[in-house]
Amino acid sequence: MDKFYKKGQGSFLLDTPTHITADTLSALQAKKDVGYPYKIYSIPSQEENLPTWAGGGFLNVSSASKFKEEAWAVIDSLMQAEFLEDWCAASGYMPAFESEPWEKFGSNPFISSLKKEIINSRNYPFHPLWRNIELILFDGLLKLFWQFWFKRDKLRDEMIIEIEKDINEKISKMLSLTWEMR
Repeated sequence: MDKFYKKGQGSFLLDTPTHITADTLSALQAKKDVGYPYKIYSIPSQEENLPTWAGGGFLNVSSASKFKEEAWAVIDSLMQAEFLEDWCAASGYMPAFESEPWEKFGSNPFISSLKKEIINSRNYPFHPLWRNIELILFDGLLKLFWQFWFKRDKLRDEMIIEIEKDINEKISKMLSLTWEMR
């Protein structure tokens, strides 16, 4: 990835733009230019009637925990402005709530665009392997794009069906690992 987007060459990112977010925030913290051109297009879009779908994580404390107070203290420290700013710059993930990083860096066009996308997104049901399922789907889409790009004149239904079968097999194998066996 770095070979392409940092050198201004074209690339498609079928994922979250965490590399670019981390680089942008690190440059803004250091009061430097990011150093390479990029443009993010949200798909489907940032229009209200075409929301993107986002995942997310939760910070919580189990009711069975023996150390509830200590656990809540850790969560509280993770919500502090200083930690959030450094965490966002290191990870490329922005908080899903109003916070210091949004206020501090929100005037940057990329960060502003990212905020609009997050505000307009809808949450999908949480599944422990959802991220892996998405990666399999992305890989299949990428293979399909390559077929269309390089073999347009030779593209046959069999090729598409083969890619589909591969995606289905990989997802089925992964999901079979999570179901209880009796």
